[in-house]
Amino acid sequence: MAKEVTFSKQGDKYISDSISLESSDIVLHVELKDKGDIVLERSITGDNWVVAAYPVRNVMLWENGVIGKAGQTVRLVTTTEPSKIYVLQ
Repeated sequence: MAKEVTFSKQGDKYISDSISLESSDIVLHVELKDKGDIVLERSITGDNWVVAAYPVRNVMLWENGVIGKAGQTVRLVTTTEPSKIYVLQ
């Protein structure tokens, strides 16, 4: 079952809570309240974030999953407020 991910406003961006990968792939679903950009970032330490993907604007659904390594951490950064963020692992 998909789990809702919370987020907070930090400066002029909205950043999701960190998502620890439990397997080598996950599915993400993000909807924004207004037009904006969405970036997926990943980290192995939880401190040093690097851009992993630049998805499409407004509504994003990674139907084929996001590939990473179990134990790795990802987060979403958006330029406008999200209305929904879900993860399926």
